[in-house]
Amino acid sequence: MESTSITYQPVPSPSKMKPQISNTGTELVSAVSSTLDTDALLQKSQQCLNSLACPCQDLQGLISAIKSASTPPQEPVIRLIEVELLLFFSADIPDTNRVESIFKELSYLSTTNSLSVGSSTPLMRIKYNDLSMDYHFLLSPKVKGLRLADLVTKKINVLSLVHESPTPHPQNFVTDHIRHKLLVYYVLCDSDYRKKGVLRYLDAEGIVDKSLSPGIAEFLARREKLITLEEFKRLVGLIKQDFYPLSVIERSHAHELLENHLDANLSKLPNYYTSISLARIERLLLAPGDQISIEDLLCKMITGNKFPYGASIDQISGFVYFAEKAQKYGEFETHIKQVCDRVAVISASIQAQVKQ
Repeated sequence: MESTSITYQPVPSPSKMKPQISNTGTELVSAVSSTLDTDALLQKSQQCLNSLACPCQDLQGLISAIKSASTPPQEPVIRLIEVELLLFFSADIPDTNRVESIFKELSYLSTTNSLSVGSSTPLMRIKYNDLSMDYHFLLSPKVKGLRLADLVTKKINVLSLVHESPTPHPQNFVTDHIRHKLLVYYVLCDSDYRKKGVLRYLDAEGIVDKSLSPGIAEFLARREKLITLEEFKRLVGLIKQDFYPLSVIERSHAHELLENHLDANLSKLPNYYTSISLARIERLLLAPGDQISIEDLLCKMITGNKFPYGASIDQISGFVYFAEKAQKYGEFETHIKQVCDRVAVISASIQAQVKQ
């Protein structure tokens, strides 16, 4: 039987869709057909994905064209590209059964397995584990809540594999993309105590200085100040323009991302207030129409020990206290202590008289 090649013909996007950035998939197919080295193909494919319109209007056609243009030695890289396309460029819910099947097929690339000589490269392992982590922490149907601090920590560990590469690429599009993820996930994280360590890492690696988004740079410059939910929504819109994973993440976890942002901002309140009303907090952080309960979120944070000891909510007065309220009863407690001290003196005096 004669083999037939498939030419990728992109479907024109509707006028209401976001305009395509610079290519429609033809560059990706061309990269596959002209690049033999696996690491070079990973680099080139990542460069193409960075400018691919999201969502892709003919995803299955693009995947078929890539497979048709590939050679057997490229198979693992082609499968990794397929996973990334399925996860982040689908117009609908990703085909998770297909994604999990590919991850199982390529499981030898996991960091938990030893690196077999000739079977893979450090860069392939980096790419596999990066995608696997995104799936299992963000996009799997089994995900019950965002654990972005855990995800960032694991990605930092995976980046250590870069040093195993004997011939580092002059511009590593794969690892640069992961560093961009670290920066974005840091911004989207709640008030987790590990954020300080992550920020030190981002600073040390120069990731913050060469921020890939002006919006993120401004956000980080104001990180000690209160930032409204409306400002955060604008930031998310800016990030999505040059960071394709966020569209899918937001689609799956929109409410949790908003709660994370509020969590991070509520944790700053003790720096400014010892007590504040719930109504004032809502005026500071929310816009009309925002359907998030500040009181419920504060209760979760207090239960999770995210505030200094003694934080509490007085539901009758509608006030939040970030310091112990013992001073409210200071005069009474002082009086009791004085009485106790006087009783002790009298008792000692009586005992002395009895002994005489």
